[in-house]
Amino acid sequence: LCLDKRGLGIVNETIGSRIQKIRVKKNLTIRELCNLTKIDEVSLSTYESGIIEPSVREIAIISRVLNVTSDYILGRIDEETNDLYILNRYKYYNINS
Repeated sequence: LCLDKRGLGIVNETIGSRIQKIRVKKNLTIRELCNLTKIDEVSLSTYESGIIEPSVREIAIISRVLNVTSDYILGRIDEETNDLYILNRYKYYNINS
């Protein structure tokens, strides 16, 4: 499960559901994501279904291929962007609000 955007509670979104959400948004099948990440199809399916969680290394690979931050996949932020300027503004305003 992921923390809410203020880090105060848990939301009903898993690491796997975030991977699936962004994969679908980018019109990729699981097989296509497997080809891009070199992670086998069974593993990606189990990540998306929430049966097991990917390793830190796999989260890094998946986030790079999907062009999102690992913080987004982990549920630490709700912004899908990989733009550091936007992320820094997002973090600044959420920490200081």
